[in-house]
Amino acid sequence: MPAALGGKFPQFCRAPRVYKTLPITLWEISSESARKCAGAVLDLSDHGLRVVTGKALQQGQLVSVLLSETGMCFKRCRVIWTRPFRRSQLSEAGLEVLR
Repeated sequence: MPAALGGKFPQFCRAPRVYKTLPITLWEISSESARKCAGAVLDLSDHGLRVVTGKALQQGQLVSVLLSETGMCFKRCRVIWTRPFRRSQLSEAGLEVLR
């Protein structure tokens, strides 16, 4: 994380967010393999979503996300930021939907 942020995450939101918890399936897109993990959306907008997973993601990583409840699929997303989720073993991440 850049030192200029002082340990805080800036507001990257370009559109209003909908706060709704939805189950997701997330696939890591890499040259070696496409590993799958489960998670949940915490909130979403037209441009991105905030998710929590049991798998630590890396900033800049590309992933595919399937919203399990709706079947709506974000073809590709880029991980913008990550941090531990509360005081658990889970990881929280902000994803940008790639058009």
